[in-house]
Amino acid sequence: MNRFAIVLVVLGAILGLLGFQAYKLTAGGKAQPQTMTAAELIANGPGDNSHIVLTDFHVLTWQTLVASPPGRSFSYEEVWAPVISTDDPHMERIRNKSRFSISPPSYREEVKLILYSRSIPSEVHLNSVSREDKIQGLVTSSVQTLGREELEKLQQEMTIDRARVIIFEHNRRPLEPMIWMLMVGCGILLVLAGAGLFIMKRGTTVAD
Repeated sequence: MNRFAIVLVVLGAILGLLGFQAYKLTAGGKAQPQTMTAAELIANGPGDNSHIVLTDFHVLTWQTLVASPPGRSFSYEEVWAPVISTDDPHMERIRNKSRFSISPPSYREEVKLILYSRSIPSEVHLNSVSREDKIQGLVTSSVQTLGREELEKLQQEMTIDRARVIIFEHNRRPLEPMIWMLMVGCGILLVLAGAGLFIMKRGTTVAD
């Protein structure tokens, strides 16, 4: 019974933590997204609504970091794509690139906005997203930062301040309050049930 009690406590703690993270996202995101340019988001942050429709952006696809499943290098599980605004001075260098260049010039300045996605399955889809006029998503910087490995790989080509970079998760929407409340509530109940079983078992053992 002790093992079962521990399992309940662990599952409850995990569910409660996930619910709390969902709450932090929901607290800053409204059902109706606000439209912001990349320059506005970089300069001012999302304000009181982290649910964004992003416009006037440029995705640095040739400097994007991707994670692929083992043995499936052409499939993407996760994508970290640097994003700059369309009025960034680097855009002029891209437009004036030599026709002999295989890829556009690399961006060497500080990147302040990262497009993160778990719903872009391949390079074809990444290129398709980069050509869109707008992208819907959620600013998740309050609960999500670049991992050490991802940061080190991206910093090989550009400058990134881990504490300041904005993480914009592609295609993510705020959860309804009822969902995270249910997650937290169920998590608490599981923890209490596990603790109760453990106390009952301990009391039985002492009595014996």
